Amino acid sequence: MMEAESPDQLIKRAQEQIYELQDTLEAILTSNVGPKGTKKFISASGELLTTLQLAREKVTQLKLGPVAITLGRSDGIAKFFAFSFLSEAKRPLREVLSKPFNGSGIYAIYYHGNGE
Repeated sequence: MMEAESPDQLIKRAQEQIYELQDTLEAILTSNVGPKGTKKFISASGELLTTLQLAREKVTQLKLGPVAITLGRSDGIAKFFAFSFLSEAKRPLREVLSKPFNGSGIYAIYYHGNGE
């Protein structure tokens, strides 16, 4: 019976496969690709993008999908901040200290207690 891979091993294996896929895709970009097989490629690559997005969100614990806002408008900026705050789970400070911030984003620390 085969032993299950650890999360670190899975991430390392996925990274290696991503690098190999990037090399192949770069070769496609520099070649004269014809229409043969493109429908299957388009379908499979769309499914892969969805799976990659879900895996990336799982690993980063962030929601990385698009947000329809216009940052040039004050109400758009307000929507951006509201979405950013509401899309993340609230956690006690002791938990935040044990799991450092991951990636760029908007972070807020709220205090709720008796002291100032």
